[in-house]
Amino acid sequence: MPTLETQSSHQSKASKSGRKFEDEIYQLLIDQITNPEVSILRPRTHVYKPNIKKSRRRYACLTLHTSIGSIIGDTDIVIFNKKKKEPLVIISCKTSLHGRITESLYYARFYREKYPQLPQFFVTSDNHGEFGSEEKPRKSRVLATYENIFVYSWNPKTILGGCIKSKDSFIDDIKRVIDE
Repeated sequence: MPTLETQSSHQSKASKSGRKFEDEIYQLLIDQITNPEVSILRPRTHVYKPNIKKSRRRYACLTLHTSIGSIIGDTDIVIFNKKKKEPLVIISCKTSLHGRITESLYYARFYREKYPQLPQFFVTSDNHGEFGSEEKPRKSRVLATYENIFVYSWNPKTILGGCIKSKDSFIDDIKRVIDE
């Protein structure tokens, strides 16, 4: 049985790996999306810092209100329309899907209620083949397909098809959404 120390060490490595992957995706977007009408932002890097009221207002459109409090969901990277001050695309970045895709899909549903046409992009390195194939789909593929989530795999071994796409189409698909 893993000790608390080994669990903590594993969690720390996973967290660092996830941040590094998110940084990579963010930099790719910054380098490739040059549309002056949009902002590419990482809400969680700004929203939870104390005493930054301006940032909190900037992301107010992402706030999900419930009867017991308000939160911001799984929004690793968000592309905003500067003029309308609304999100155009929400991007969730995950190195591991193990138990994490359901969290992203849960928040995606809330955001769809607020913005029915808002596309949700899920970017992953899918290190464990958690999507299966179209013929033998695993839970992650079934849920992503059912919820109409665009999934982009950075792992060349991932079996593509349906809602699971190669990283090569990620930027073009983002640009298509922005230009609509």
